[in-house]
Amino acid sequence: SAMLRALSIASTVLALALVALPAARATLWTILLLPELINAPGPRPIVLVSAAPAVETLRLEHADADLYRPNGPRPHGALIMTLGVHPLDKRDSQVARLAEGLSRAGLAVLIVQSDDLIADRVVPTEPSNLVGAFERLAEDPEVDPRRIGLFGFSVGASLAFLAATDPAIRDQVRMVGWFGGYAD
Repeated sequence: SAMLRALSIASTVLALALVALPAARATLWTILLLPELINAPGPRPIVLVSAAPAVETLRLEHADADLYRPNGPRPHGALIMTLGVHPLDKRDSQVARLAEGLSRAGLAVLIVQSDDLIADRVVPTEPSNLVGAFERLAEDPEVDPRRIGLFGFSVGASLAFLAATDPAIRDQVRMVGWFGGYAD
């Protein structure tokens, strides 16, 4: 029928646009990722179109970390996240859902949980945990060292910013993002 043919042509054009146009792909992944970012109840559309990431536990010098590795073509961009002082546990369902969603969208996500921050201590060497995490990911063959960023929540935001200014990595940090950071 004419209606079925029109629908088939429209679907083909849409599929080609999603494959050929990076902006269309980015828009689609953003829409799929949105429920993960806001921890929305109900269906999780990203789960229907992507494979679950592999999760690996790592030990850094003064921190534990969980690395969410996406499936698909490699190398991947990466995001190092820190949650602040006395944060939610890195395996808290909201934190894990965010990391899993970002990983399903194609980012390797490393959640760093510092020994000192868990104990409600902020020490001057704290940014070095994030610098070490950055250096570790930059050496990982599954991660593109030119596409690694830092993201922090609360006090972790300030620590991510300080880590990004460290001479060892400052020329390699692709982005720094934060939520609920302190300005003073």
